[in-house]
Amino acid sequence: MKPTDLPLLLSLSAPTVHPDGHRAVVAVSRPDLASDSYVGQLWEVTLDGSGSRRLSRGHHDTNPRFSPDGSLLAFLRAGLEGPAQLWVMAAAGGEALQLTEAKLGVATYRWSPDSGRIAFTAAVPEEGRYGTVKGLGADAEPPRRITALKYKANGLGYTIDRRRHVFLVDVPDLSTEPVYPTAASADDPAPEPPTLVPEARRVTFGDFDHGSIAFSPDGSRLAVVSERHPTRDVDLVSHVFEVELADPEAEPTRLTGDDDRYGVSTIAYGPAGELFFVATDLGETGTDFVGRSDQLYVIERSGASSRRLTAVETVDLGE
Repeated sequence: MKPTDLPLLLSLSAPTVHPDGHRAVVAVSRPDLASDSYVGQLWEVTLDGSGSRRLSRGHHDTNPRFSPDGSLLAFLRAGLEGPAQLWVMAAAGGEALQLTEAKLGVATYRWSPDSGRIAFTAAVPEEGRYGTVKGLGADAEPPRRITALKYKANGLGYTIDRRRHVFLVDVPDLSTEPVYPTAASADDPAPEPPTLVPEARRVTFGDFDHGSIAFSPDGSRLAVVSERHPTRDVDLVSHVFEVELADPEAEPTRLTGDDDRYGVSTIAYGPAGELFFVATDLGETGTDFVGRSDQLYVIERSGASSRRLTAVETVDLGE
């Protein structure tokens, strides 16, 4: 293999299968030497193997997901200079509409069961850092005061001044008339430019990071993985919390128990409202990760203890 062969290395994302079961969409990415970046688009493939076609033409389109009703396709799009934002298009293809303007980009997202909203996670930069003040570069930012052991993450850098939080955005009707700018006039020589991106509502707060998210079957609640316990700085434990979306003032309710010492990675609700999650049992200290495997657990109802469903000796659901 030679360096010039690098663009031949294609990476495929996990596919999203349309509810009709006839087709799927996958993101195809590759390194591009000329632009010195990763590039790639979304491709649609028929599940009977009869063909495929390019569905998008962004610089780097990833993480596609069909809406539950099958009418829309959401995905993340990163530009050559900007971070990944959430976009949505008709499931059959066509021009995409941008849904977010997160300063540091969108990390992950989930559709609501009614296909009308999308929950997503995005890092919230501390004011005065990461480009929040025009003209203030990284070399002129104020110093950081570090009082925690966990203040950096591999591949990311500082985390204490850009916690990742959960947001909720309504999905516009893609069949409506586009928004046009208002022309200047003698009465209004400088009209405000139209708002092209919907406003997202933040649903989590505090000095905490948030990971995997999932909607409840009725769409009224949102489960999220976070580290909010007092010893979070000296262990690897994470818990599952639930947020009531109708009450913006309500504090998240913890679903996993006080004695649970899990490192939770992925969560999902079942059709009856039970909560499934994949996690590593970190032992009594909450730090014993060596040689431990990822297992599937369930919380069958509110207030119930978690129950392991897979065998530690034979199953590892990691990655």
